Amino acid sequence: MAFNAETRFTPFNDRDMARAFTTDPPKDLTEALSHAILRFADKAEFIFNLHSAGDARYLPHIIFYRQEDADRVAKMGFPFAIKRGTPETLLHHIASHMRSDQLTVTLELGGGTVAFHDEVDQGVQLILANLGQLGILPSVKNVVEPTPMDHIWLVDNREFVRAPSEGAFYTHAMLGTHFTKGQTLGYWIGLEDYQPRLIFAPLDGKLVYLRTRNRVPSGETLAMFLPPQE
Repeated sequence: MAFNAETRFTPFNDRDMARAFTTDPPKDLTEALSHAILRFADKAEFIFNLHSAGDARYLPHIIFYRQEDADRVAKMGFPFAIKRGTPETLLHHIASHMRSDQLTVTLELGGGTVAFHDEVDQGVQLILANLGQLGILPSVKNVVEPTPMDHIWLVDNREFVRAPSEGAFYTHAMLGTHFTKGQTLGYWIGLEDYQPRLIFAPLDGKLVYLRTRNRVPSGETLAMFLPPQE
């Protein structure tokens, strides 16, 4: 329902499914749906949690939640991977309810309300190839090149650029470009005064997320940068 509404929130109760997984008696529709999903997920060896970027463009990558899964994640062959979350932030995430023998990952496949088909196709082909390697899809024979270990981030040190107020964001930046700290990312026009102001890269790093819808509420993410591995 949220997907059909082009939002991350369930209609009727405005809940984010990704943060509504609980074993307590469900209090609303979203938690009831999470119970149904957990019943299926409990029987699975692998949990692939599929995401798109909504009103933005995201470089395809994989998110994992336990350091000991890094080698298995690398074999999936996504361009890069980030270990994310703490017990506190994952309290109502599906990853917090999985068994230790299950591999639970989130796949950021790009796309969103503005579709970038090549990026989505890259992610889908990697999923199919991995299912082929596992013997789940025997007709798929694609060979997956592992993700280099220097493209596996064990610390989530993405740097966010957020909207300073309600307004509009304009940029000519290209996703995947390497920026230096202070380099111009685009410009911002706030509704409070309609005066343009420049937006700068907050650090040296690769641009991995970029807003595609110009109108942005205050505090929403405009861009994300991933610094090089130390």
